[in-house]
Amino acid sequence: MATAIRFVGLGSQSFWLDETFTWKITGGSVSHVFSGVRELESTPPLAYLLVWLSRQALGSSEFALRFFPALAGTLTVPAVWLGGRRLFGPRAGLIAAALTAVSPFMWWYSQEARAYSLAALMCAFVLAAFAYRMTGGGVLSLVAWGAASVGALATQYSAVAVVLATLGALVVFDRDRWKQIAVAALAPLIACLALFNLATTQAGHGMTDWIAGIPFGERAAQVLSQAWAGTSIGRFGVPLYICAGIGIALVGVLVVVGRKSADQPDRNLRRVGWTLLAAFAVLTAILLLDGDRLLARYYIVIWPLAVVAAAGVTATVRPRTGLVAVAIACGVMAGLVARIEATPDLQRLDWRPVAKALGASPLHGRLVVLQKYPYWQALSPYLPGLVPFGYQSGQYPVSVEVVTIRAGESESCWWCSARGADGMAPSTKSVGFFPFASTIGAGRFLITSYRSSNPFLVERERIPITGQVVAASLTTTLGSGAVLYQPWPGDPYITALLKQGK
Repeated sequence: MATAIRFVGLGSQSFWLDETFTWKITGGSVSHVFSGVRELESTPPLAYLLVWLSRQALGSSEFALRFFPALAGTLTVPAVWLGGRRLFGPRAGLIAAALTAVSPFMWWYSQEARAYSLAALMCAFVLAAFAYRMTGGGVLSLVAWGAASVGALATQYSAVAVVLATLGALVVFDRDRWKQIAVAALAPLIACLALFNLATTQAGHGMTDWIAGIPFGERAAQVLSQAWAGTSIGRFGVPLYICAGIGIALVGVLVVVGRKSADQPDRNLRRVGWTLLAAFAVLTAILLLDGDRLLARYYIVIWPLAVVAAAGVTATVRPRTGLVAVAIACGVMAGLVARIEATPDLQRLDWRPVAKALGASPLHGRLVVLQKYPYWQALSPYLPGLVPFGYQSGQYPVSVEVVTIRAGESESCWWCSARGADGMAPSTKSVGFFPFASTIGAGRFLITSYRSSNPFLVERERIPITGQVVAASLTTTLGSGAVLYQPWPGDPYITALLKQGK
């Protein structure tokens, strides 16, 4: 089931903003991957190297770049089964595996060309090795814990919370063998030292500064709701804070049930519970103290601990009661996955219809305006050569394509129509761009085309349609957005200009 859920329709959605960075980073050599991760990312390189391998074998399609994340998401299911079975018995292992298989949260990131599903898999391996050590495992379990910890740290920095929490639990609950634990801890310590320079360089780019701009209450509620309902929960029509309240209630029920017995399996449950609490606290502290980067997706690393703890609690109740509870939970989550699969508005924005409707760039190029959507990189895999307007000189557009999300309010582009939102002509003389045809639909987007009655060479020093004019139009009539230029690849004049550096 886990394989089917993750691989069926794997390439049906187009890349979204974050995935385009993966697409760009993995588009060259191995050295290009490392340099791209250093300059464009805020995570370690392991996941991108695996995606690069799949791209060499399968191509650059959505399926190819998402293959390894989907595989990692599938393997997480038996990994949590292994940890749950070792700690609490076969029934708990099956419960943990079933919940992971149909989780909308885990499914979504298993179909995304990013590092999150691989981070969850590595942390599931950390938990499995920890479980073996806690139940009498020998030196090999510590070797496995050290290797899995290195893999987790090389995938996602937030995995340090799980590594520290399990290390602390090993020291507290297995203190008689602390020397072996200390030796095993050298592996993740060396990994941290090796990644330190990369992490500090990436932190200087400010790639995650945008997170603090989202209201804190909204982000906190997402942590409590997305864990059981997935990333699209805010668009199901149920208020976000109600979903968060349901999440809190579920945690409360599990805590109450888990405190009731005192035999050996429940001693393991308390150990896992304290380890989970420590991992959650450490991760939250790291995210809040480092510039307020609290975001639900970063908590995917503690999913294995959380789901195994929940399975352990469920395994302590009467089998029939536990079976009914698990069946209801799996049914609800599987239903949410099915609804997202069947509802385009709940999926990632599909840019492929836009690229198909626009077609090849006309002679001398064109401008593409995204209204109220500044994340233009999501369109770049589908429109070759797309760059922000004004980035290069010698741009020679003869058309303007204004792209608007259907749900948004339709507004005119005043530097195309020569009039502003209030009907007054702008102070700078407008360039002659006028509506060419009626607005056409392209999936969830509308495209309005403008053509120039007198094509001209764009020189920022001598003509009105400059980056500053465009930016002014966006801040007054279009809200946030992006103005992009796509060259005509066969224009010899533009090619000569670019070679001359003009």
